[in-house]
Amino acid sequence: MYLMRFGLMVLVGVAIGGFMGYVGKCSSGQCPLTANPGRGALIGGILAALFGAAALFNTAQVTAATPPSNRATSPRPGDPASPVLHLNGEDAFRKEVLEYKGLVLVDFYADWCGPCRSLAPILEEFATESSGAVKVIKVNVDQNASLADRYQVRSIPNLVLFRDGKVVETRLGLQTKDALRSWTDAHRAHRAPETPEPAAAQSAPTNG
Repeated sequence: MYLMRFGLMVLVGVAIGGFMGYVGKCSSGQCPLTANPGRGALIGGILAALFGAAALFNTAQVTAATPPSNRATSPRPGDPASPVLHLNGEDAFRKEVLEYKGLVLVDFYADWCGPCRSLAPILEEFATESSGAVKVIKVNVDQNASLADRYQVRSIPNLVLFRDGKVVETRLGLQTKDALRSWTDAHRAHRAPETPEPAAAQSAPTNG
């Protein structure tokens, strides 16, 4: 990116210098250095290169001086440091969602979706603060059309809450972190108690 900007600045300098050389040409014996298209382009390119190098050096210093905590970053799919799991494929979905015992929040999204991008950092914070009480998963609808069709995803972001592999509720659109917490807490609080295993029948003693 920096090299592209530098090259663009040099090209602009060459163009401006060449134009000035063309319109500023003279026939007298004492003419400025730029009174020739070729010389003007050369001098313009050199000046643009110097200004471009100075600007890039200043940008690099500012970036290096910025604390990492103040830099805008977004976790990439598959980033091991991210608390949100990005899934791709039926097998991974079955293992991480359908066979999981507990609450799973699945975000059906797409990279081109603006509200989905706004929701991403909210899900990151929510997943971090939930400390594993709720597993948070993202599924790209463009790469997993069959899953999107199965759960009738017609608009995104589409949040589907699973409990023990079963869909319990769906919400559409951008959500706040507090709304996500209240939503999932309600389903955790109203979880149906597990049915105890029936005791093995004891045979009545027989008189010999």
